[in-house]
Amino acid sequence: MSRLRASRGPSSVERQAVQAVRVRLSEPSLIPDLLDALRRAEQRVEREGNDALRVLPSRAGATGAPQEQDRVELEFFLRSWAAARGDVEVEVE
Repeated sequence: MSRLRASRGPSSVERQAVQAVRVRLSEPSLIPDLLDALRRAEQRVEREGNDALRVLPSRAGATGAPQEQDRVELEFFLRSWAAARGDVEVEVE
């Protein structure tokens, strides 16, 4: 069974500084697959170490508005991706 674990979202003050979301997998061998899937979904993503990716916000406005919608969409995408791959844990920080 796949599982998505999301840490507490940023406070209203912290939201202004949200720049990227770190995604960590329990199965590092799946990082290349997730990286490709996110890029196909037109996400700006970079590999970060052996077991993590960094997803950059796609709606970064000139005002630095919170990217809450980006995070909701990313978490939904990750749940679907993980469910299709079986027993993998995805942690969103």
